[in-house]
Amino acid sequence: ISPTAIEIAKRKNEEYKNVKYIVGDIKEDLPTYEKYDIIYDRGCLHGNPELLKDIFSKFNEILNEKGIMIIIASNSNSIDIEGATPPKLNIKELITHSDNYFSVKLIKETIFELSYGYNNVLGYKIILQKK
Repeated sequence: ISPTAIEIAKRKNEEYKNVKYIVGDIKEDLPTYEKYDIIYDRGCLHGNPELLKDIFSKFNEILNEKGIMIIIASNSNSIDIEGATPPKLNIKELITHSDNYFSVKLIKETIFELSYGYNNVLGYKIILQKK
């Protein structure tokens, strides 16, 4: 939902002409008439089960056959850091709500290195493929 972030991504990736950037709400603004090979999500998926259900249904609609989702998310096992920790993703909920549409190809715990003065927190790297 950040036009500034999209502009930065466009500038950093000018050599890639086949990338489409969309500014908008994931549930409201993604056009369903277009299909994509890859969806990259950095921080949209959190621990709200109803939101997860809706998002996976939407992603299923817009991904091509055998399309891939690459997800970077906060980890439910991480410590809370006030002002620095996004809502956490519970991996069991992710699997439960994605299972109708996607196969899990990778779930890897990772560490997010935060700004100076904050402790690092746990995250996930996740790859799902449309069934």
